Amino acid sequence: VMGRSVPQQENIALLIRDVQGIRKRFTSSIAVRVTRNQVEFAYKVGMEAICSKTKIAMPTLFHPGKIDVPALFHPKMTCSICFDDDINADQMFSVDICCHVFCSECVRRHIEVRLAGGYSVTCPQYRCKSKLTYGRCVNILTPKLKEMWEQRIREDAIHVTDRVYCPNPTCSALMSLTELYQLTG
Repeated sequence: VMGRSVPQQENIALLIRDVQGIRKRFTSSIAVRVTRNQVEFAYKVGMEAICSKTKIAMPTLFHPGKIDVPALFHPKMTCSICFDDDINADQMFSVDICCHVFCSECVRRHIEVRLAGGYSVTCPQYRCKSKLTYGRCVNILTPKLKEMWEQRIREDAIHVTDRVYCPNPTCSALMSLTELYQLTG
C-alpha cells in the first residue's frame, strides 16, 4: 500500500532486534540510560570508526613449524537481512556512503528486485536513501544483473523529453528521439 507508515511499535521492535544482534558480538554488555547528546556523540564516533579507511594491524599467533596465522583467522559477521551469523567478513558488502553492511548474496537479491521493479538501486537498510553505484557493485552481480543495470544506465541517460519507444512491434525498446531519427532518417 502506497504511503504505508510503520507503526511505532514495529520501529521499536526493529531497533531492539538490531541492538540484540550487536550485543551478541561483545563478550559482555550492560544496558544503561544515556542522554540524546551522548547517543549522537556515540553514533558519530561509531560511524567514523566503521567508515574509517584506516587498516588495523591484526595480531598473529605463532605455531612452531607452521606459518603465522592471523589471530582472528576468519572473523564472522551477521547479515541484518537474512540473519546468517556465520558469514566471513570478506563475503560482506559495505555501502560506501552510509557504511551499512550486508552479505553479498542479500545485496545481489536486493539489486535484482530493485532493477526488476524499475526502482533506483539504494541501500537495503530500512529507510536508507544511499544510492548504490554500478561500479561498486559490479563484482557481486551476475551477468544477467550486469546487463539489466547497464540497460538501466543507458535508459537513464536519455532525457525524459527525448524518450520514445521503438515503433517496431517486436522490439519496443526505450530509445531517444535522436536514435529514432537516425534509424528512420
